[in-house]
Amino acid sequence: MASPLPLLALLVLYSSCMAFSVSAKKDSEVKELQIGVKFKPKTCEIQAHKGDTIKVHYRGTLVDGTEFDSSYTRGDPIEFELGAGHVIKGWDQGLLGMCVGEKRKLKIPSKLGYGAQGSPPKIPGGATLIFDTELVAVNGKRGNGLNCNSVLLQPILSGSSFKRNSILQKFCIMRFLLLLSYNHLLVSLSLIHLVLRRKIHTCIVFGFL
Repeated sequence: MASPLPLLALLVLYSSCMAFSVSAKKDSEVKELQIGVKFKPKTCEIQAHKGDTIKVHYRGTLVDGTEFDSSYTRGDPIEFELGAGHVIKGWDQGLLGMCVGEKRKLKIPSKLGYGAQGSPPKIPGGATLIFDTELVAVNGKRGNGLNCNSVLLQPILSGSSFKRNSILQKFCIMRFLLLLSYNHLLVSLSLIHLVLRRKIHTCIVFGFL
């Protein structure tokens, strides 16, 4: 007959491991909303505010890493009005002030998620939710590209001066000059072409150049 001591020791070890697992899970749960910025564009052209219609890509997991939903898998970001209660409170609060192209990691307590009832079968009651989010668009605007018009016009319209060390303003000014030179070159070539075809007088071309 086998000695009961090894069996008793195994039961004690198993109980200790289960208690440690439950304790670790409780420690990883959060009580308040936590917002972590994973990536933010250098220039925030478009920002999300309450009442805006926004598009968001996301991946949702539990604290143990189990994925319960992902718009990346579907290839289709979710669209909703921010702050209108169409999504969980953790989203309405955690996405405010986000820039188009910005990526945030949200750790949402159950009180701002699905509460004690959860969302069976994938989300248990009282679960902390972790979302990796990316703001795709605000009111249909994706903010792609550099808006040099606003960069150059803003100081003029506001009556302020250009910043001497602004790399962005220097880039936009250089871009404007290059476009101006390019357009001037195109017009010049067109005029020369017309002269060669004897459509206009040569003096007009020299006067323009």
